Amino acid sequence: MSTPRPGADVRAAAAARTALTVPQLLAARAAAQPGHVAVTQGADALSLSAWQARTQAVAAGLRAAGVRPGERVGLLYGARDWIAYACSYTGVLAARAVAVPISTRTAPAEAAYMLEHSGATALLHGPGAERFDTPVRLRWGPQDVAALPQARPVEGPRPGDPAQILYTSGTTGRPKGVLAAHANLTYGMRLDPPLRTLAHSRVFLHAFPIGTNAAQTMLFNALTAHPGMLVTARFAPDPFARLIEQHRVGSVFVVPAMAIELLASGALERYDTSGVALFGSTAAALPPSVATGLAAALPGATIVNYYTSTEAAPTQTSMIFSPRRPAAIGLAAAGGALRVCDADGRACPAGVTGEVWMRSAGGAPRSYLGDPGATAQVFRGGWTRMGDIGYLDADGYLFLVDRESDVIKSGADKVSTIAVEAALHEHPDIVEAAVLGLPDPVLGRAPAAVLVATRELRLAEVRRFLATRLAAHEQPSRIAHVGELPRNAGGKVVKHRLRELFEQAPAAARTSAEPVAGADTTPGAGTGANPGGSGGADPGAGAGTGTKPGVGAGEGAANGARPGGSAGANTGAGAGTGTKARAGAGTNPGTGAGAGAGDGAKPGAGAGTGTKPGVGAGAGLGAGEGAANGARPGGSAGANTGAGAGTGAKPRAGVGTNLGAGVGNGAEPGAGATTDTSAGDGNSTGEGAATHG
Repeated sequence: MSTPRPGADVRAAAAARTALTVPQLLAARAAAQPGHVAVTQGADALSLSAWQARTQAVAAGLRAAGVRPGERVGLLYGARDWIAYACSYTGVLAARAVAVPISTRTAPAEAAYMLEHSGATALLHGPGAERFDTPVRLRWGPQDVAALPQARPVEGPRPGDPAQILYTSGTTGRPKGVLAAHANLTYGMRLDPPLRTLAHSRVFLHAFPIGTNAAQTMLFNALTAHPGMLVTARFAPDPFARLIEQHRVGSVFVVPAMAIELLASGALERYDTSGVALFGSTAAALPPSVATGLAAALPGATIVNYYTSTEAAPTQTSMIFSPRRPAAIGLAAAGGALRVCDADGRACPAGVTGEVWMRSAGGAPRSYLGDPGATAQVFRGGWTRMGDIGYLDADGYLFLVDRESDVIKSGADKVSTIAVEAALHEHPDIVEAAVLGLPDPVLGRAPAAVLVATRELRLAEVRRFLATRLAAHEQPSRIAHVGELPRNAGGKVVKHRLRELFEQAPAAARTSAEPVAGADTTPGAGTGANPGGSGGADPGAGAGTGTKPGVGAGEGAANGARPGGSAGANTGAGAGTGTKARAGAGTNPGTGAGAGAGDGAKPGAGAGTGTKPGVGAGAGLGAGEGAANGARPGGSAGANTGAGAGTGAKPRAGVGTNLGAGVGNGAEPGAGATTDTSAGDGNSTGEGAATHG
């Protein structure tokens, strides 16, 4: 064993604390690794030497054009322009100016607001930005930037100089400009690190749009991490998974919506993703069922949830998915600190819900541009108020309850939309879900859910599914179906737009509400929309045909959702196959409430085959479930993708695997052996893959 040199640790710590600038980081790495490919998009690639040369050309050109230190320069680029954007961004910073990144996905009026609010005097843009008519003193398009001659380095910025203004996602109001200095952006980085982050990968992949905090994190990964950045202009599950296979991608970064699509589409199974060592999700908390599904689909990868904000970055939490804490989003990383506070700013004890605060271990704090009141409210003595409600467990792990603005105050209760969304994501036919509060004449506000589903679900059916998962006051009183959820550029759901679905009930959204007792008491003749032979909402006593007959489409025989009395015809009779077959015939048919012998997704007792067949309500085995006893299992065995061995993400009894081999090891193991062969959960102990985002 070698003996450390005297003072080596002290010098290393001092080097880590030295404040740097972004141009310094680029120049140092370009000198050390000029041929390293930092960015790849399509057929185009950017080496570090070319990045440095273009950076200096842009910097010298801006200086020659009269751009002074501290002036704001807008950067308006599209998803296909990552290489040009990277060079323009570092060029602006090298000129001692301040970059204002904006995506061409932004509405022209909003982009104009950002440029005006930031005080931008110049604009650099890519192709397709002609529709953005913004009055600035200097405007360069792609040809102008490409024509800039090579130049010698100009005098660079100081660590305390402002570097960028990044606008928040604006999910609840107008975007705010968040100002960050070089010292903030480069905190914890070194010119000559002994080991670069993401060292387990040759390439990392993402599809984040320019102008978001996640995209800026990826840009700095390209600048400082071991692997090169592979970026795709548009996310779609199959092309994204194909890139993973073709490039043997080692690290993948997504937002939860992308993770959900990758799982639901089956793309991770159709392509070779065995090279993935790290699968990271940011921007919002991963629903536990989605994280569990990812762990099963990518058995060789470490699944990591990151939590930060535009205001708090680069401070973040990092959580390696752990079956023991499936809903946790981690501990403070990179020397930062985390606490949960009451209304007076006092730290709450473990298990007590309050507002989440984060603090960076160093570097210049961020602030809101031109808004001292909001800055004083959010940035407190080095701490950033996150605007989220959560709690810490006894070991310091953070659990989110909701956005402070999203918590639903329903009567005397408070409802977490995150908890309701997580429960909805467990339904096999729900691809995505968003929950919000709607006015209620009795309770003040009541939960409502907007669903992206593989079939149209009835409210009563959804509430039955949630009955064992949520309290009565947490269950949605109304639902709406949409083809996709409205999201901002950062991938977050824009919830204020969802209210319009219930206020206007447009044709694009199909809504349903809990029936009121005594309503629709007129017996039907058996035909038409929502017919039935006896009184009640959507009931049917006799055979009927129509859009929603008592025992026809979407209901089932005898005991479906709001069923009637005797049998009626549906998709097919006799065989008992179909999605969610109960017993008897057709799509969603059944002869008894939730029980039956047929096969299909989530069948009842008895052997069966299908999408998630099994052994009782909500049971199944094989991939993603477990042998004989999967998630919420019932009685006897059924068959699925991997019958026999019973590996899966949520085994209860018998054998199963998840994040490490071992009998009975997995998420939420129950009876039987419950050994976990991984040393710790990789979060607090330092065991497992190191992650950086």
